[in-house]
Amino acid sequence: MNPHTQLSPIESAQIIIKHVTDGMELAKKYKIPDEISSFIISHHSTSMAEYFYNTYCNQGGDPENKEPFTYKGESPTKKEEVVVMMADAVEAASRSLKEYSDESISALVENVLSKRLSNNALERADITMKEIATVKRIFKKMLGEIYHARIVYPKLKK
Repeated sequence: MNPHTQLSPIESAQIIIKHVTDGMELAKKYKIPDEISSFIISHHSTSMAEYFYNTYCNQGGDPENKEPFTYKGESPTKKEEVVVMMADAVEAASRSLKEYSDESISALVENVLSKRLSNNALERADITMKEIATVKRIFKKMLGEIYHARIVYPKLKK
């Protein structure tokens, strides 16, 4: 059962977005070093909970009302933070694919990451476009290996 079917898009977005602040509270509670907690606060940057924003707008909500759907994170600065942000977004989106072909996986990676690149989330990041292209290539390869077709094992005849 999907608990979000009983909630408004704003309520759902707030629940999803809260995992970042919850993570930061846990990091403080357990005295996690800043070098690690920076990954928590930056893994969504200031992106939007797009599924719930789109649902809200499609139900007649005001498209200018973006604040309830926007993460309150920080932009990543380190290459490693960028890779984690990209991996989180691609992994989540990959679960929604209806078909796992090289073409659909490639399109997914390109689409998801172009959104991350277009909203200036990486303007403070110490990463080059060449390195981003390498990460994209690796994600496509890894997702292709994870979701490759498998043979059906025959049952033993009696």
